[in-house]
Amino acid sequence: MASKKKAAQIEGPSAYPVIASDDMAKSLAAIRENLGEGSLGAFDLDRVRVPAGGGRTFEIDGLEGVEAKPVIPGIIIAWRQTRCYWRGPKGTTTTPPDCTSNDGMIGVGDPGGKCRDCPFSEFGTAVKEDGTPGAGQACKDGRQLFVLQEASWLPTLIVAPPTSIKAVKTFMTRLASKAVPFYAVYVQIGIEVDTSAGGDKFSKLTISSNGLLEPEALARVREYQQCVQPMIAGVPVTPSDGGEPGDGTRPDDGDAE
Repeated sequence: MASKKKAAQIEGPSAYPVIASDDMAKSLAAIRENLGEGSLGAFDLDRVRVPAGGGRTFEIDGLEGVEAKPVIPGIIIAWRQTRCYWRGPKGTTTTPPDCTSNDGMIGVGDPGGKCRDCPFSEFGTAVKEDGTPGAGQACKDGRQLFVLQEASWLPTLIVAPPTSIKAVKTFMTRLASKAVPFYAVYVQIGIEVDTSAGGDKFSKLTISSNGLLEPEALARVREYQQCVQPMIAGVPVTPSDGGEPGDGTRPDDGDAE
């Protein structure tokens, strides 16, 4: 247990090149030169999903292969609400959704339109793998968290499925109650296991603060945000963003509003 706790500790500003760089402008220029002026594609950023079936570790792609981590430390530089809708039961995470939204407000596809007015965003409209009605939403609500990890110049995309929305909203609400922006804190993102109403185990995110950024560090993060925001704005929603089939979504795990 001691080794896990040590690995999860935030090392501070020096662990983040965005903060520690002696020449921020030069480094940001290198990012633009390597990536161009357009948006990043669906899989240009490393993507991390909450593990299926009650798994307790993240699998993260890196230069040296896949690394398993129980906790991801970092700084959330951006986030957004997403939606995915499959007409009928969702049997695989590789099947393209019939309708998606990368802002949680406007759906693109069939049926498309305003998400707030869409009947498929209501709880009780989900369809299980066997074709029977489910308690969740037919249009899966989710969150994309763009997390800057230690020793990295580009964020990792952590996909929070419906069962993790409550944890994300609670964390953001607590920050808002203190008038603290989400990008002004070091965070630790972990996993806990819960059980659905049907008795199936599933994993969901946990998010906690590990201290405020120092004023100079916060200023550098804000400068970095302005550079990468246009690039990540167009990162699309993919089939895996809708969570695993039969992911145990319950009304109290998601956004019932």
